[in-house]
Amino acid sequence: MLRLVLSFTFTVGMICLQAQTKHALVVGIGDYKYWPDISSSNDVPFIKTTLLKQDFREDDILVLTDSIATKAGIEAAFKTLITRVKKGDIVVIHFSSHGEQVEDDNKEETDGLDEAIVSYDAMYPVNRENFSADQVKYFRDDQFGNYIDELRSKLGEQGDVIVFIDACHSGSGTRGSRKVRGGAAPLVSKNYKTTGKEITGKGDVFRENKVLPEEKMATYVVISAARAGELNTEADNDGTDMGSLSLAIGKVFEKLSPGTTYRSFFSSLLSFMNEIVPEQHPVIEGNGLDREFFGGRFIEQKPFIEIEAINARILTLKGGSLMGLDSGAKVAVYSSGTNDPATSNPVAKGVISMAKPFTSSVTLDTNPGLQQPSAYWVFVIEPVYNIKPLVIKIGTDTGDGTSINFSDPEMAAIKSIIKEIPVASTDGSPDLLLVKGIAIDSFKIASNGYLFSTVKATDKKDLLTQLKRYVQYSFLQQLQITDRTSKLEIRLVPFINGKADTSKDNQKLVNGIYEFNVNDSLLVWVKNNGEKAVYFNILDLQPDGVINPILPNTRLQPPIYPSDLKVEAGQEILFDKYKISIAPPYGMELFKIFVSETEINMEVIAVSAGLKSRGDFTVLEKLVNNSYTIATRGAKVENSGKAEGSTFNLLFRIKSAKEK
Repeated sequence: MLRLVLSFTFTVGMICLQAQTKHALVVGIGDYKYWPDISSSNDVPFIKTTLLKQDFREDDILVLTDSIATKAGIEAAFKTLITRVKKGDIVVIHFSSHGEQVEDDNKEETDGLDEAIVSYDAMYPVNRENFSADQVKYFRDDQFGNYIDELRSKLGEQGDVIVFIDACHSGSGTRGSRKVRGGAAPLVSKNYKTTGKEITGKGDVFRENKVLPEEKMATYVVISAARAGELNTEADNDGTDMGSLSLAIGKVFEKLSPGTTYRSFFSSLLSFMNEIVPEQHPVIEGNGLDREFFGGRFIEQKPFIEIEAINARILTLKGGSLMGLDSGAKVAVYSSGTNDPATSNPVAKGVISMAKPFTSSVTLDTNPGLQQPSAYWVFVIEPVYNIKPLVIKIGTDTGDGTSINFSDPEMAAIKSIIKEIPVASTDGSPDLLLVKGIAIDSFKIASNGYLFSTVKATDKKDLLTQLKRYVQYSFLQQLQITDRTSKLEIRLVPFINGKADTSKDNQKLVNGIYEFNVNDSLLVWVKNNGEKAVYFNILDLQPDGVINPILPNTRLQPPIYPSDLKVEAGQEILFDKYKISIAPPYGMELFKIFVSETEINMEVIAVSAGLKSRGDFTVLEKLVNNSYTIATRGAKVENSGKAEGSTFNLLFRIKSAKEK
């Protein structure tokens, strides 16, 4: 497996070099002949639209769906694609399908199983007696590798190949009620014997055969929806089921910024998927991880919202409060196809007058006579950063297997308190579980069962305090702001035998994600690759909802103050006086990183309310602190069209002693 170094960067300017041709092969199989149906038909137009926005021509996008996507059809499409490309071109390959493991046919897999794409006419693995006939229609990893290497050879060293696989590689059951892309037992013969070697979590999508020396071939990157031993669960896109990876790709493509590398693209994708399918762990492989995305030849698309309907001055938008469009946000209307509103003049301006989770209404300042909804896009010019609605389920738990219920008067009192909070509800899929205990009640994180806090459920003040803490945590998780004038890189360096060991930081990366064991220690390394000095802060968001200050941290000896976190242009700093020790809880943890040209202090978010910030809050600090006020549904950036800073996430995984 390749050794990786994780970094996050933000850069200045727009790159618009478009000399090479962009090609794509999009395969979506949902209406299977033998396997259970899935929602790939929703993925294909979504991915195609994403590519068209990136200046792919319709004629250069090959699409195979359902009955056309047999194994023979897939192979024919690859051959056609290879004949069309030339040196230096860019190629995107996207598969939305079932995935399966098939008994290795050439004894080169350590676990005895090939990863495979399930073509339209592949037999479902139910009878080992028919293995020889059933396995023929599966598109195996080594066959995939032959085509990829031939493609890379023709593209040459200036070309790019990126492969997306929205499918399971293996699995033994479903999780939840959503469709799973795979989930069947491996397809093996009756004489198959396991090698005894466990799946390590690395899922090779294809096996390299290297037609030419590596330096003569195009770089490649492969991003898979899940590890080899995991299932790939579908996600909800405004009420429509689709592949979780496909949805994440489209959302991250909308936020590409100059300087994006394949590694930083993956970190953004990982962060998005961790919100919608936290049980999955996407995988990145390849030799082009630190190459600029599309070789730098991508269109920077500022996020926009499409229009559903027009009624004179009233616009209905295909996006609502869950996308940050809350009441009071200011927007502007531009012609569709606008990449950056700063370079064009708006057709009209308006204010969000009504917001639901997935739709909203805009009241325009004037009536410009708009007619066709698809002819215009809406951009946010003064945001109201939404606090996601918090859903609470009231349950029972004694810890000894018996059941205790809240009494009817207690239930009535609790629901009455919750109704007073605009961001809280007892209807829908829960974020928090309010559990009745013998001596004390508790809040638990619904997604993983971790204890968030104890609480006296009928005590209004205590209940509101704990809900306020969780609202803050959720807000920080989701907050994404990009100030394109900053370019900051952050790494986590292992601290071994009393010193930083920069030679070992790669070893802590598994499939592009940092993995640590309990009792590991690390240091923070930062480098400012931008042209201006910046300040940065880091908060730690544990999977059990606890927020810890990392930098600044005035409780350390010696303390680290906000003023100590200034990084000059071109400067790199290793914070070797601050050792961070890894401890439970286990699972995915998140460092929330804030970057600003002015001094900021986010430590006050994580510590007791008695600690006050020095001086006036910056706009960025006000934004985050406003999310503490749960009397309103949003935290507004007053008198500013931007939040005067950036935020981004650095995710890592803490493994238990039982995990390999």
